[in-house]
Amino acid sequence: MSVYPIVEIFHSVQGEAFHMGEPHVFIRFGNCNLRCEWCDTNFLEFEEMRLEHIIEEVLSIQL
Repeated sequence: MSVYPIVEIFHSVQGEAFHMGEPHVFIRFGNCNLRCEWCDTNFLEFEEMRLEHIIEEVLSIQL
């Protein structure tokens, strides 16, 4: 059973690159060690989720 550290799963519009302006589902994973200065996500607060639950959440989002 695969378990992943999930900060959040949300729907938004892609803001950069080739797919800019298109609706997407984003999954933010916890424990990121890059510490980018512009990042506004607290990667140390997360919920451990089974892969099956992550897939259910993504598929439940209406695009």
